[in-house]
Amino acid sequence: MRFKITLCQASKLIFIVYMFYEMALRRLFVDSNALSYGMLFIALLLQLMYDKRIKSNTNITMLLAFFVISLGSSYIVAVDYRRAAVYLFLFLKYVLMAHLVIRYSDVDKDIDFAVKLFIAVALFIAILVITVGYGEYRLTYSEDVNVNGIGVTMMFGIAFLLYYFIDKPKNILNTIVYISLTLFLLYITMRTVSKKAIIGSLLLLVLWFIVCYGKAFKNMGVVKRTIILVFLGIVAYFSYQWFINERSSVYQYLLFRFGRLNANDNGSTQERLYLIKEGFAQFLDNPIIGVGFNNFRYHNMYNTYSHCFYIELLVCCGLTGAALFFIPLLNVIRCFTYELRVSKLSGYYLLRTKCKYLLCIYFGLLLLAVTQIIFYEFELMYCLAVLFGYACLLRQGYLRDAETR
Repeated sequence: MRFKITLCQASKLIFIVYMFYEMALRRLFVDSNALSYGMLFIALLLQLMYDKRIKSNTNITMLLAFFVISLGSSYIVAVDYRRAAVYLFLFLKYVLMAHLVIRYSDVDKDIDFAVKLFIAVALFIAILVITVGYGEYRLTYSEDVNVNGIGVTMMFGIAFLLYYFIDKPKNILNTIVYISLTLFLLYITMRTVSKKAIIGSLLLLVLWFIVCYGKAFKNMGVVKRTIILVFLGIVAYFSYQWFINERSSVYQYLLFRFGRLNANDNGSTQERLYLIKEGFAQFLDNPIIGVGFNNFRYHNMYNTYSHCFYIELLVCCGLTGAALFFIPLLNVIRCFTYELRVSKLSGYYLLRTKCKYLLCIYFGLLLLAVTQIIFYEFELMYCLAVLFGYACLLRQGYLRDAETR
């Protein structure tokens, strides 16, 4: 029997290797931009050959327009145009990656491939952290990796695991597997001691439970609800006791980091508040095209970026760039909110549940953007691409037809 694969499947295979390399392996082995771009372009070429023509997407078109406008405006105003160009072409790579994620979702008529791939990469990174990781308080598997980035990857790994569990059979084996994987990723998140990732993971867990089981829990009898709450409380208590006893040094450091959030002498907090204020002031001085992509660092005394996506977008790209970037972001909200209205009237319970939870993930991403820069971070652009892909499927109406069948 001959084994045949389509060009789209071949493109996916290359993309899988690319994802593992880009998010994990390049920090351990050969860090090569040529290899990274090469794999991405091969995957793009194979997908283009499968499609037989370039299939446009409004969100990707807007991001490409953002790239072109930012490249031109940075040439005019940037202090360091070379730096602006380097980071803009890195952003272009992320956009091309997002295009592939959307195309795969369109071909498959679902986002399962993109979701499962991110989960697999997150689990692989978690295994790397637990096996070859090092650090007295915060675990990482390479000195070239931002520990907060690992935490954010774990956070969205948990988010997508919970999404994937929504429509899976709720037998004992599946439940044990998904709970175990979720707790494993949550444990790695705790070991990174990333405040934003820990808070985000716990918040998404609560929102997932409310979206999927909130109504059923509300309709339960008092006895059943009490039993469930007592059971969850016992599990949480013993998990907490195990963590503070087995990982006492990490626990103390975690308390120290969270305790510094409101401290007046917290240098990190004061620095970020200064960057936000200075960034807004620089935006008011250059409101149309900004100061140049990734060039805000030359306009503040800390010589760094703002650490806030919204400020970074405004100060670096001005109102012109912000408008182009926000069109896709608002388009996602429009598609999801419209589908929530339609599915409520038409009785598409599963689709409505998925939309609600993905919207929670989306707002979690936008909330995280207060401390992370979306267009600088690969994992955030990937998650955004998955949501773009789902929004496109909603707009086509295929997901409603699939649930009907």
